Amino acid sequence: MKLSKSQKRSIEKRKSISGKTIVAIDPASKKHQVAILSPDALPLMQSFKIFNTGRGFNRLLKKLKGIKKEFPGAEFLFAIEPSSHYWIPLLFFFKKRGYQFVLVPGLFVKRTREIEDHTSRQDDPKDAHIIGELVLNGKYCEERMPQDIYAELRNFSNDWLELSGEKSALRMKIRMLLDKYFPEFLKLFSDFLGASGRFLLSNCPFPKDVLQQDNRLLKEQVYKISRCRIDDERVDELIESAETSIGIDEGILGARFRLRHLLEKYELCEQHQKEIACEIDAYLNCIDYTPFLLSLPGVGLISVMLLLGQTGDLRNYNTVADLLSFAGLDLIYADSGNRIGKRRISKRGRKQLRLILYQMTLAFIQHHNIARRKYLRQRIAGKKPTQAIVSSISFFVRVMFSVVKQERDYLTLDASDPVYEEINQLEKQLEEQSKRNTQKKAA
Repeated sequence: MKLSKSQKRSIEKRKSISGKTIVAIDPASKKHQVAILSPDALPLMQSFKIFNTGRGFNRLLKKLKGIKKEFPGAEFLFAIEPSSHYWIPLLFFFKKRGYQFVLVPGLFVKRTREIEDHTSRQDDPKDAHIIGELVLNGKYCEERMPQDIYAELRNFSNDWLELSGEKSALRMKIRMLLDKYFPEFLKLFSDFLGASGRFLLSNCPFPKDVLQQDNRLLKEQVYKISRCRIDDERVDELIESAETSIGIDEGILGARFRLRHLLEKYELCEQHQKEIACEIDAYLNCIDYTPFLLSLPGVGLISVMLLLGQTGDLRNYNTVADLLSFAGLDLIYADSGNRIGKRRISKRGRKQLRLILYQMTLAFIQHHNIARRKYLRQRIAGKKPTQAIVSSISFFVRVMFSVVKQERDYLTLDASDPVYEEINQLEKQLEEQSKRNTQKKAA
């Protein structure tokens, strides 16, 4: 009988844990629930709780030593539901003492509760027992907690993403403030938080402030700060906009204070990101395949730091499918009989990793490569740009995987390569299609 990939994987998992005693743990903030099951899924003792402290962990160690005396050949495998962050100290405590861990996602436990006793009742002893049974049936995930350099990169990566989120929120708050008090300002600058925009927002943020400035001095300052990119005409437009502005005047003192406060926060976030960028260089130089990743078009140090911070060591993944599944980019569907369901990504993985891979693919497809060919084909087939980029991520991951596994730099396509010529033809075809669509809309 031919088995599916998931069935083969489940059989391999069951073989790898055959004969092991399962220490199933349902973690919590103060007390963890522990159930110890034999290889035959029989409880070796009554389920019990341990405190989330060193004393509680040592109590569990004593119980395991007692079982070891009673069953000299017993091998222990820890299984834990990775809910919140309370389980991480426990994992590292026992890993340092030579114990192995596997993870059972909370969704697995939730879907199995009713099978256990035909009710949706939830309590800690029941969940701990379910975790142990799921592991014995091969329903678990490998533990991939980052260590050493990768643990440092994980913290840098999380900090960078958090700062980026804060910057986006601050940017939106500043925009909302300007929409009320000086809406014309936003139309004059493509990036209102660029060097020139920030200078003006710090010194003359509202129409009355602009009109009180010396015009000649203001033009000289803006011209210098913008590095000759903003000329006198743009400043004249700013002054005209200030004279005819529809912005309100009520509460302007409080608005000025709030704007200054938001700008200070934004600059602080940027400063922290610059500090991270200075720190990561030394860590990435310790990873031997960093130069191979940097050889990919559109990939820089920050991208590599964010990627490795979320994935850990790329050599720990056996296949491209493993990495895509870890990011929640694996395809799911619901086929039944003659009905073929719609294909979509599962999104059951690391959200931050999906975002990073999307951004890296977006930069990668700006160059001639197989990922760009895939993107153009999807666009011609009628897919939206975002959908086409998501479809191209798997091609980018394959290229990234190959340069890491084969330990070589990325080879750019030569202009004489047939793929290069095909990409040029697809670009022309997409351009013609866009023109036809524009003409249809106009008609």
